[in-house]
Amino acid sequence: LATDDKGGSFRNTSGESSWEAMRMHEMESLRAESNRLKEENSLLKRRIVSLQADVDTQSILVKQRTKSVVPELKVLRRRIEELEAENEDLHKADRAETRKALAKMDN
Repeated sequence: LATDDKGGSFRNTSGESSWEAMRMHEMESLRAESNRLKEENSLLKRRIVSLQADVDTQSILVKQRTKSVVPELKVLRRRIEELEAENEDLHKADRAETRKALAKMDN
């Protein structure tokens, strides 16, 4: 492929017309771009598969952790309720003793 000295248009030394030569050059460029895009698409598809596998693994791990955490939370909530009740009982007992001590001081 070369340029014609007179008009600057493409001419092919093998005897093809300049239009055919330009068309061939354009087709080669398009093929190269198409191949590049196919490769990029293939890489992206592999990356998507990899990411989906990561998501699936994380989902399984979250489900497993949830199964163990929920019972733990129930136990902790019960223990908090027990401690709150115990604290209230101690507070009542402390108030009762304070009243007794104040009553003794008044007598």
